[in-house]
Amino acid sequence: MKMSLISAGLNELTGSHNNDDGMHTTRPQLIEYRDRSNHQPIMPIKATEHELDEPLYPDYMPTMNTTETFEEMPPFEHDDPAFRADPTFPNLLSSRADHRPVTPLFGTEITNIQLTKLDSAGLDELALLCAQRGFVVFRNQDWKDAGFKKQLDIGRHFGPLHKHPVQPRPATETEISVIYQSAADTRRPNYWGDRLSGVNWHVDQTHERQPPGVTFFGVLENQGWCGGDTVMSDSVQLYRRMSPVMQKMLIGLRAIHSSSFLTNKAKRDGEALRRQELNTSHPVITKHPVTGDEILYVNEVFTTSIEGMKTEESKALLKFLVEYVARALDCQARVKWEEGTVVVWDQRRAQHTALLDTPPGKRRHMIRITPLSNVPIAATLDA
Repeated sequence: MKMSLISAGLNELTGSHNNDDGMHTTRPQLIEYRDRSNHQPIMPIKATEHELDEPLYPDYMPTMNTTETFEEMPPFEHDDPAFRADPTFPNLLSSRADHRPVTPLFGTEITNIQLTKLDSAGLDELALLCAQRGFVVFRNQDWKDAGFKKQLDIGRHFGPLHKHPVQPRPATETEISVIYQSAADTRRPNYWGDRLSGVNWHVDQTHERQPPGVTFFGVLENQGWCGGDTVMSDSVQLYRRMSPVMQKMLIGLRAIHSSSFLTNKAKRDGEALRRQELNTSHPVITKHPVTGDEILYVNEVFTTSIEGMKTEESKALLKFLVEYVARALDCQARVKWEEGTVVVWDQRRAQHTALLDTPPGKRRHMIRITPLSNVPIAATLDA
């Protein structure tokens, strides 16, 4: 897809003018990137004179068609590829792979292996490693140049792909979400509005009846030298740290997960709302289908109440659990986004939050592919 820059010339676009002292200045103006299909133009993006070059991956620029609607994913039997994996990881952690733990119990970083070159057996091993370690960081990847088909085929190996109800997407693809910040865009650093921080611990799309499992998040372009990290939290360790009394109280409880956060934001900001609000009940403590580990499965963004509790009880318990996730730094790991980085994580085990301290004047362009997985399994007390 060719993107055209709508402009009436350099001076008009950049707002070039002489100030009162006769000095030549450049005033940032709003521009639009528009595709040549019937899609709506994306949200206006500020650009300055030094950023008049088009983004490196124009086919992946975000579009926002406000008339588009998606159907809810029908129930499906999830065939987890981790069950097919060789537990010795001969393809993923071969002798040519350079790999190390991110923390002793959580996360693995791999270099010298190209994600796009893994065959079915290698992808099965990736599913198992994500289940065992929570997330895997791949460095120096050619993922960004693999093209839509290859990226989506890899994603589909892990399950049917999710279509995001509100997030921008490429003009030609409905199963890829785009995260884009132009060099002069100040909205993302101020995203938290009247809050002190933009930190929001969550698991993506837990309002779905079959929420995400293994998920892919990759860099297309990142002009910043630092900032904008993602922090992961190990929900297995969060459960294990609890006292037996607390574990016993939580097992058997269920919580409501709602997409109201997304629908309210879309309505407020005039964004695409492709599906209506969805509310779903999941166990508070789940069991990982592959490892059998118990997992704390509530989050700040989508979990709204505990079933069967009075309002005050529910709010108090959720407040404790959400604050516990945020405070437990020794259950967390920080991922820095370099050029060529792709992170693959198991959302059934790992929560995450973006950090919005991206450097000003730097473009950032990333994509997410989100396979769906099993209906969450309720953990049970040992006999």
